This record gives sequence, structure tokens and C-alpha cells, in this order.
Amino acid sequence: MDSSATKILMSWLIVFILAGFGAHIYNSVKENVPTEEAVTYTFSDNIVFDGVFVRNEQVVSYNGSGAVDYIYPDGSKLSNSSVIAEIYDSESQIYAKKKAEELEDEIQLLERSQKPGTTNYAKPEAIKLQVDELYLTMTAQIERGDFDEVRKTENEITMLMNIYNVVTQTETDYNARIKELKTQAESYRAACGEPLESVSTDHTGYFVSRTDGYETVLNTSDIDSLDVQKIKDVVAGKGANKQENAIGKILDTYSCKIVGVVKPSTRILKGSNLKARFGSLNKIYDVTVSDVKKIDDENSIVILDCEDMDEMISSKRVEKTELIFQEFTGLKVPRDAIRFRNIKEEVTNENGLKTTEDVKYKGVYVRVGQDVEFKKIDVIYEGDEFVLSDDKSDDESNGDFLSLYDQIIMEEVKESDVSD
Repeated sequence: MDSSATKILMSWLIVFILAGFGAHIYNSVKENVPTEEAVTYTFSDNIVFDGVFVRNEQVVSYNGSGAVDYIYPDGSKLSNSSVIAEIYDSESQIYAKKKAEELEDEIQLLERSQKPGTTNYAKPEAIKLQVDELYLTMTAQIERGDFDEVRKTENEITMLMNIYNVVTQTETDYNARIKELKTQAESYRAACGEPLESVSTDHTGYFVSRTDGYETVLNTSDIDSLDVQKIKDVVAGKGANKQENAIGKILDTYSCKIVGVVKPSTRILKGSNLKARFGSLNKIYDVTVSDVKKIDDENSIVILDCEDMDEMISSKRVEKTELIFQEFTGLKVPRDAIRFRNIKEEVTNENGLKTTEDVKYKGVYVRVGQDVEFKKIDVIYEGDEFVLSDDKSDDESNGDFLSLYDQIIMEEVKESDVSD
């Protein structure tokens, strides 16, 4: 091969190498473009404050000595002369009593599980379905913090699993286990003995085992006299009048008032019905604005009525209270990443004539592998630094909209880099 041909081949080889090297650099640059992943985000347009729970409460006292065993869980409704607690010599007796009760509950579950009327007609597939449903129920109960119901559901699951074992002949029966448990329960009962005495209530109401010293300081009839400083003192734990020998209290009703200090807002109106969330509880409660009093430019006192109380908050005195006005859930999009792009679309006018026009869309550029694509966004909330776009990830017909986990490009994108 002559020298001129060799030079031409070498020149082409260098061109190909440089082109490949340039492409590699270009793709590396594209891959290193800063991005932010599209994730689900919930924004609450709500008002949060420290709420003080005000109820009419009567303290229950016991002036003797010994260990107290409560008969009812917090929030239980009691009738007149109900026994609310038993007094024992020591905590070890109460422990023995609880263990005996747990074993007796287990015995009952096992006895019910092996009844012929239960096992003769039970089908393994049906039992599995019931167990799956109960697991979902229990998950929801845990999320709500409804642990009394969790225990009941757990017992139902245990019984179904016991029945399943008998039906599938994994177990013949539970007679040996029942006999063993009865022996243990009798031993614990003997160690428990009899209580020294009992404590009863002299009127009806709802029982709570804990006291905080505000039972005689706060009541619903004087709520209008509470000022900003008094409310802040209660939030800070000041001014309590703790009574000696108090072992619990009786609430006259489940309903209560919640008072707090907030910044003046036109969204809180007297007589309006709102939703509220307390602390970390997922449950939403119905409340009514009983009154709202503007004190100055920085402080208003809001009083809420809540008729939807339960054992989860029956013993609360101060809790973060969130008044819910609006909540938005969507894909979080940084404002700096939002772009506009004209997309050619077929448009039908009022006369039915179809034409192709440029339609301007708001959206973002996303990286898909080494490609860059424009994705539309459907804004449902606009904030100062971000917007929320409706999540259409599960709708295959909306593939040109931003989806969960898309990599949003934060820098400017050249039109020549966009894949059509």
C-alpha cells in the first residue's frame, strides 16, 4: 500500500477515534447532569398549635397502702358503684393475676379451636383467606394506634391458625397443651391470692388511670376566662395542683374542649366544622370552632368542641393539634426544573375541523438512560420552592406525564438533546 493511501486510512482512523472519544465524553457529561428524583410528597395547608384538653374531671383517691391493679382500661365507661381498682400487698401478686388471666384466655382459644362443630366444616382455603384479611385489619389498627383492637384481632388470628392445624392434621388436638396450661394457671392463681380491698366510683363517667394535677385547675365552665399566658403555662407544665393519693379520675363525658393559642387567621371562623389530628395519631377527628378571640396581631385564642373522643386521647392534656384545611399529595417538582415546550398536536375546532397546532405545555426534562425526554406535569399545588404534580404513574395512557422515580434534570437542556 502506497504512502498516500496509508495517510488517508490513518486520517479516517483518527477521525473515528476522536468521534468515539467525543461521544464518550458527551454521554459522560449527559450522565453527570444533576437530577432530582420524582417522589411522592404530601403538603398540608394546615394550622398546628399546642392544644390543651379541657374536661370536667373528678379525681379518685385511695389513702391506704399497697399495689393498685386497675380493672378497666383508660376510656372505659363506668356505672355508679363500679369497682375501678383492687389493692394487693405487692406487685408480684398483680403479675401472677395477669399471667393467670393470659393463660386462661389461651386455654379458651384452644378449646374453641378444637370443637367438632368448628373443625368438621372448616376449609383450609377459607381459613387462609380469613387470616389474610385479619392481617390487613390488624395493620390498619396498628397504624391508628388502636392497640386494644389489635389484641382482639391477634386472638382471632391465633384461633384460626389453631383450627387450620387441626383441619390439616398438623395437630390431632390440643388436650395435652390445655392440661399443661391449666396447671400453670392454677399455680399463678394461688400465688395471686385475694385483694386487700377494692376502690369504687360513686358516679357514672369514663375512667382514666392517670392524673396530672390540672383536674381542679381546668374545667369547661371556666374556659372563657383562660388567657394566653394561662394556656402557655399549662403547655409548659406550670400551675398544676397534684393531689396526693390520686389513683385515677372520672370524666363526666367523652366530649371535651380543646383550647390553644394561634396566629390570627381568617380560616378559623366561629361555628365552622373542621377536621383535626392530634399528635402522631393517624385518626382524624371532627371538631367545631366554639369560639375564636383575637388578642393582638400575633395571638388568637381558639376553642374547639370535640364530640368524637376515644380511649386513645382520653388521658391527653396537651397535644400537638393540627387543624386540617387541605392536604395535597403528588410528585414533588422543584420550581427551578420547570420548563415550557411546544408540542405539535391535532386539535379539533368548534366546527369539527382538525388541524395540527403547537400547544405549549408545562413540564420537566427527565433522563431516561442516555436519552432526554420532556414530561408534562399536572400541577395540583404551587409552593414557593416546589410544585406538586398529579401522580399518573399507574395510568398507562398518560405515559407522557411525569412518573414516580423519574430523574428530573435540574439544568437547562438544549432542544437538540431531546428525544422525540
